Amino acid sequence: MSSNPFQIRAYTNQDRKACLEVFDSNLLTFFAPNEREDFKLYLDDLTERGPNAEYLVLETKEGILACGGYFVADQQAGLAWGMVTREHHRQGIGLSLILERLRTIAAQIDVIPS
Repeated sequence: MSSNPFQIRAYTNQDRKACLEVFDSNLLTFFAPNEREDFKLYLDDLTERGPNAEYLVLETKEGILACGGYFVADQQAGLAWGMVTREHHRQGIGLSLILERLRTIAAQIDVIPS
């Protein structure tokens, strides 16, 4: 890793277990148990999402602490399944991940000021 305390990188299939653990750490407070299957299906189907969609992980020497995705279609963008391990809430990790997602989205589309 670089001099940063964390690295944000593209999700790989090897990250599936860690991302499910991040999800599980937020069960009942932020996610219902029945949503776990939806999240698993989302992770399993990432390759089908196309070139303007990506899922990212935020990793430290401790492992994966956060994950979240985005998509861009027809000049509109959305965020998907963003989460941070419960024990790492309120430390700026989620903010770092969302800023990276928004930076990447902005690089893909023409932002029209309102």
